[in-house]
Amino acid sequence: GPTTPEPTYSCKLHLPGEGRFLDKRNCNMYYRCFGGRVFHMPCPSDPYILWFNENEQVCDWPENVPECPQEPPTREPQPTTPEPTTPKPTTPEPTTPVSFICLERKVSRQKKL
Repeated sequence: GPTTPEPTYSCKLHLPGEGRFLDKRNCNMYYRCFGGRVFHMPCPSDPYILWFNENEQVCDWPENVPECPQEPPTREPQPTTPEPTTPKPTTPEPTTPVSFICLERKVSRQKKL
């Protein structure tokens, strides 16, 4: 009978059949071939869309992935001043664990009563 095509991707296209390979239909995705199995993995797309760079085996800027047939996504205009690399703290760190501990103590006290 007719051979059914392998799902989405064949690692046999590559030797030794393991590694990470660009999904040319969606360059934000790549195939991870490991132990004869295929995993379809995404690259980050927030805040910027990154493409998979097969040569470097990393998610990279689209301009560094010339083998992708797609048009590079337009990057949002970057702010004139470079943003500080330190992540902005959403909530001061110590508060959450401390309040959790207080909560647990209250609960355990109530159980003992």
